Amino acid sequence: MSRTVSFRCSEELDEYLEDEADRRMTTKSTVAQMLLSERVRQLKKERSDSENVGNQEEDAEEELGVLSEYEDKWKRMGADSQNEFRVTLADGTYKYYKTQEGVENRLQKEY
Repeated sequence: MSRTVSFRCSEELDEYLEDEADRRMTTKSTVAQMLLSERVRQLKKERSDSENVGNQEEDAEEELGVLSEYEDKWKRMGADSQNEFRVTLADGTYKYYKTQEGVENRLQKEY
Protein backbone atom coordinates (compact mmCIF):
# COMPACT_ATOMS: atom_id res chain seq x y z
CA MET A 1 0.00 0.00 0.00
CA SER A 2 1.39 3.40 -0.88
CA ARG A 3 0.40 6.89 0.11
CA THR A 4 1.01 10.30 -1.33
CA VAL A 5 2.89 12.83 0.77
CA SER A 6 3.61 16.35 -0.40
CA PHE A 7 5.65 19.09 1.28
CA ARG A 8 7.29 22.41 0.58
CA CYS A 9 11.04 22.45 0.72
CA SER A 10 13.74 25.05 0.80
CA GLU A 11 15.44 26.16 -2.38
CA GLU A 12 18.63 24.51 -1.18
CA LEU A 13 16.89 21.15 -0.72
CA ASP A 14 15.16 21.48 -4.08
CA GLU A 15 18.50 22.08 -5.79
CA TYR A 16 20.04 19.10 -3.97
CA LEU A 17 17.17 16.83 -5.03
CA GLU A 18 17.48 18.08 -8.61
CA ASP A 19 21.22 17.35 -8.66
CA GLU A 20 20.72 13.90 -7.12
CA ALA A 21 17.91 13.14 -9.55
CA ASP A 22 20.19 13.98 -12.46
CA ARG A 23 23.04 11.95 -10.99
CA ARG A 24 20.80 8.95 -10.33
CA MET A 25 18.85 9.42 -13.56
CA THR A 26 15.49 9.51 -11.83
CA THR A 27 12.98 12.05 -10.52
CA LYS A 28 13.25 14.40 -7.53
CA SER A 29 10.29 12.63 -5.98
CA THR A 30 12.01 9.26 -6.25
CA VAL A 31 15.26 10.65 -4.83
CA ALA A 32 13.41 12.16 -1.86
CA GLN A 33 11.68 8.84 -1.24
CA MET A 34 14.94 6.89 -1.50
CA LEU A 35 16.79 9.21 0.88
CA LEU A 36 13.99 9.17 3.42
CA SER A 37 13.66 5.38 3.20
CA GLU A 38 17.41 4.97 3.78
CA ARG A 39 17.21 7.21 6.84
CA VAL A 40 14.20 5.35 8.27
CA ARG A 41 16.03 2.00 7.89
CA GLN A 42 19.07 3.50 9.59
CA LEU A 43 16.99 4.81 12.52
CA LYS A 44 15.24 1.45 12.93
CA LYS A 45 18.60 -0.33 13.00
CA GLU A 46 19.96 2.11 15.58
CA ARG A 47 16.89 1.59 17.77
CA SER A 48 17.16 -2.16 17.40
CA ASP A 49 20.86 -2.07 18.28
CA SER A 50 20.09 0.13 21.27
CA GLU A 51 17.41 -2.30 22.48
CA ASN A 52 19.83 -5.20 22.03
CA VAL A 53 22.40 -3.41 24.17
CA GLY A 54 19.73 -2.93 26.84
CA ASN A 55 18.87 -6.62 26.67
CA GLN A 56 22.53 -7.57 26.94
CA GLU A 57 22.86 -5.36 30.03
CA GLU A 58 19.81 -7.05 31.56
CA ASP A 59 21.30 -10.47 30.77
CA ALA A 60 24.59 -9.43 32.40
CA GLU A 61 22.71 -8.27 35.49
CA GLU A 62 20.89 -11.59 35.65
CA GLU A 63 24.18 -13.46 35.34
CA LEU A 64 25.57 -11.41 38.23
CA GLY A 65 22.36 -11.95 40.25
CA VAL A 66 23.84 -14.31 42.85
CA LEU A 67 27.09 -12.38 42.93
CA SER A 68 25.22 -9.09 43.40
CA GLU A 69 22.93 -10.52 46.03
CA TYR A 70 25.85 -11.77 48.12
CA GLU A 71 28.48 -9.22 47.14
CA ASP A 72 29.69 -9.00 50.75
CA LYS A 73 30.32 -12.77 50.83
CA TRP A 74 32.88 -13.08 48.03
CA LYS A 75 35.97 -11.31 46.80
CA ARG A 76 38.09 -11.32 43.64
CA MET A 77 41.68 -12.07 44.60
CA GLY A 78 44.78 -10.32 43.32
CA ALA A 79 46.68 -11.29 40.18
CA ASP A 80 49.34 -13.15 42.20
CA SER A 81 46.76 -15.52 43.70
CA GLN A 82 46.44 -19.09 42.45
CA ASN A 83 42.65 -18.91 42.87
CA GLU A 84 40.73 -16.01 41.41
CA PHE A 85 37.90 -15.84 44.00
CA ARG A 86 37.40 -16.21 47.74
CA VAL A 87 34.03 -16.98 49.33
CA THR A 88 33.32 -16.33 52.99
CA LEU A 89 31.30 -19.24 54.35
CA ALA A 90 28.54 -18.97 56.97
CA ASP A 91 30.91 -20.23 59.68
CA GLY A 92 33.43 -17.48 58.88
CA THR A 93 35.94 -19.69 57.07
CA TYR A 94 36.98 -19.23 53.45
CA LYS A 95 36.81 -21.35 50.32
CA TYR A 96 38.76 -20.46 47.20
CA TYR A 97 37.62 -20.90 43.61
CA LYS A 98 39.18 -20.54 40.21
CA THR A 99 35.95 -19.78 38.30
CA GLN A 100 33.00 -17.45 38.71
CA GLU A 101 30.72 -20.44 38.23
CA GLY A 102 32.27 -22.12 41.26
CA VAL A 103 31.65 -19.01 43.34
CA GLU A 104 28.02 -18.78 42.19
CA ASN A 105 27.37 -22.44 42.96
CA ARG A 106 28.90 -22.14 46.43
CA LEU A 107 26.96 -18.97 47.24
CA GLN A 108 23.71 -20.64 46.22
CA LYS A 109 24.45 -23.70 48.38
CA GLU A 110 25.75 -21.74 51.33
CA TYR A 111 23.19 -18.98 51.53
